[in-house]
Amino acid sequence: MEEEMSSLHKNNTYILVNRIEATKILKNKWIFKLKYAEGSSKHRLVLGLAASLNLEIEQLDVKIVFLHGNLDEEIFMEQPEGFKEKGKEDMNFRRTQVDHYVYVKEFCNGEFIILLLYVDDMLLVRKDIKKIVDLKENLSKDFEMKDLGHVSHILGMEIRRNRSKGMLWLSQEEYVKKVLKRFNMESAKSVNYPLGAQLKLRSKQCPVRKEDIEHMNKVPYASAVGIIMYAMTCTRPDLRYAIVVVSRFLSNPGKEHWEGIK
Repeated sequence: MEEEMSSLHKNNTYILVNRIEATKILKNKWIFKLKYAEGSSKHRLVLGLAASLNLEIEQLDVKIVFLHGNLDEEIFMEQPEGFKEKGKEDMNFRRTQVDHYVYVKEFCNGEFIILLLYVDDMLLVRKDIKKIVDLKENLSKDFEMKDLGHVSHILGMEIRRNRSKGMLWLSQEEYVKKVLKRFNMESAKSVNYPLGAQLKLRSKQCPVRKEDIEHMNKVPYASAVGIIMYAMTCTRPDLRYAIVVVSRFLSNPGKEHWEGIK
């Protein structure tokens, strides 16, 4: 909490102002939770390129990334719990403008560097590790960053690599375990094929009676589809057909469709 507040002060993110009548004051709360970010297939593409060309892959975490954006509106917010300035407890934050510009040197002779950013996760990919170090130093002049070194985890995916064989592996084993635990399916048996031939999912299986519809509304069907879709996007393309099928019934799923999800 102190580190977060220190960053707010360091970046001149706000100034304290007196409460203004008829002004909406935003509330806030501290949240402590491990986050498992979602991403896109672009990371897979870059990692595949790095593996085939034997490129270096370095990772950075951009601290307090939300501070680097600009706002057109004035934002007023209460002071965070535990950090109200003594004698100024009734005053509020007013968001200030913070401009940041980053200049990246262009490379010649066919050389290139890839900077891939997803929210606060950054990958730097290049053949020459010295050039990556130079870029890290330049970026750190404008943004507060944490150097994570060689990439091992990104967006919930574990990354293993064999440079000598030009191979790179992605795994979401821990993600899948958490999903199974969330849906109380840790002891479920595995199947050879997703959505086996024994499951014939059709529109006529959608509930019609009010009580059946209300019952299925309590089932986290859409949430489960999204969770499985993330695994499909990152490491399990074999789930694509099954996801297409179960997604057809998102608006009014039935019990048979839920069985298909499981």
